[in-house]
Amino acid sequence: MVMSHIAWLTVRDITILLGVSEGTVRGWIREQRLTATFFGGRIGYRISDRNLQKFLRRSTERQG
Repeated sequence: MVMSHIAWLTVRDITILLGVSEGTVRGWIREQRLTATFFGGRIGYRISDRNLQKFLRRSTERQG
């Protein structure tokens, strides 16, 4: 049996990687452009590395 590993990124991680504000990332989540999972309370939202890659591909396709 193969176990897949999911890397979870915080909203802050995304802001650093993409050079955007926290409000921008939260807006993408609210608009359902960036898929995130809410873990509740102090943990907040987490974005899987797979969902970030999908978001980046779609964003690049729109620009090109």
